[in-house]
Amino acid sequence: MKSVFEQKIKKEVRQKTSPTKSTVVFNVGGQDFGIELKNVVSVKNCDEVLADGPNGVLGKVETKDGRSLPVLDLAKRLHLDKGRNEKKMALVVETGDLTMVLVVDEVRGVREVPRSQLENLPERIKNTSREGCIEKLIKGPDGICLLLDPELILKDPEKRELIKAADTGGSG
Repeated sequence: MKSVFEQKIKKEVRQKTSPTKSTVVFNVGGQDFGIELKNVVSVKNCDEVLADGPNGVLGKVETKDGRSLPVLDLAKRLHLDKGRNEKKMALVVETGDLTMVLVVDEVRGVREVPRSQLENLPERIKNTSREGCIEKLIKGPDGICLLLDPELILKDPEKRELIKAADTGGSG
């Protein structure tokens, strides 16, 4: 029987050599974005209206198992909060050290993106790319989709503060 470590390594190798990348595609402020499926825990309707906070941090929600998750308005975070609809969706996303809730306008579904459709960001926009969290461009038949790296949505000081608030049960 293989160890959990061996199984995890084998799975990571399969993902890296797979001809496609499973991506959850969603819309924020009229722009399509994606996050790799392996980082998305769940998708929910966003019924609760939370107060606006600094840098798109809306507060936190408590899970059934007692965890406290920070909630981020991705449109505000990416400076795309004009002309949005009222109906919202919530993506629960895991990064290496933080699970967070991202409020988006619409979830379009899961797409198997051929690796041939993934392109690096052009140099001229690399450093100005929406808070620096865009990993790749996806150029497909439906237009351009921006692949986000969930690790980079929050900067390290913000991440540390939210992790500390979640651990102590504080509000930030």
